[in-house]
Amino acid sequence: MKRRDFLSRTLAIVPWAAGAALAWPAGRFLLFGEPERNRLSIPLTQLRAGITPIPAARLFIRREGDAITVFDAHCTHMGCLLHYDTEHRVFACPCHHSRFAADGTRLRGPARRNLDTIPYRLTGTTLVIG
Repeated sequence: MKRRDFLSRTLAIVPWAAGAALAWPAGRFLLFGEPERNRLSIPLTQLRAGITPIPAARLFIRREGDAITVFDAHCTHMGCLLHYDTEHRVFACPCHHSRFAADGTRLRGPARRNLDTIPYRLTGTTLVIG
């Protein structure tokens, strides 16, 4: 087989492959509807005062009295996973050394905005995220 024939046959397959790649998620959506989003339910009794990390969901929950704030655990600079420094009471980015206060405000670093907050709702004595 000549190289030109091989390339023309291969390139003839590309639109079909692209169509199939787009048809799969579109068909799944049309047949089954929007996928159910993951919801996380946490009893308020499990949340201590201060910062509670939720590593599996990549979240931090801040509780100060009755006020609750849920933070995304990713740095707003490049998306690195933050950790909470209990000694200095800051969220620290190990990649580029951004720092955020316990209330999510940016203290320093290449990050230019505060931490992202996640919406939640209270259902009785349970915090529901998502």
